[in-house]
Amino acid sequence: MGGFCKIKPLMDFGEELKSKGIYPNNDSIIKAIDIVVRFCCKERWVNLSETATFDDLDLNHDGVLDASEIKNAMTTFLGEEPPDFFVEAMIESIDEDHNGTIEIEEFKQLMASVKRRKK
Repeated sequence: MGGFCKIKPLMDFGEELKSKGIYPNNDSIIKAIDIVVRFCCKERWVNLSETATFDDLDLNHDGVLDASEIKNAMTTFLGEEPPDFFVEAMIESIDEDHNGTIEIEEFKQLMASVKRRKK
């Protein structure tokens, strides 16, 4: 996160963690692939939000997005069905309360961070 291979999203993520005072110490183990996957998943959420609202994605109108609704949205967006591990990673990337679903507030929080990043 400090500049290995000059991967800008990874470096940006490291700077974000430093600014929040939660940059991992040398004893912490964070797999780089996990960080990259999380970043890519958040970017996929951003892409989805450009074409659909939370209500559009919430097919059963229960106020949360579950794995099947996210899989449906990704299938529509990507043109092919994503593997389950990718859907799980999509949920984990913004599921703040770790309940396995995405509530509208979690979705809004991501959208707010996207708006701040674009400024």
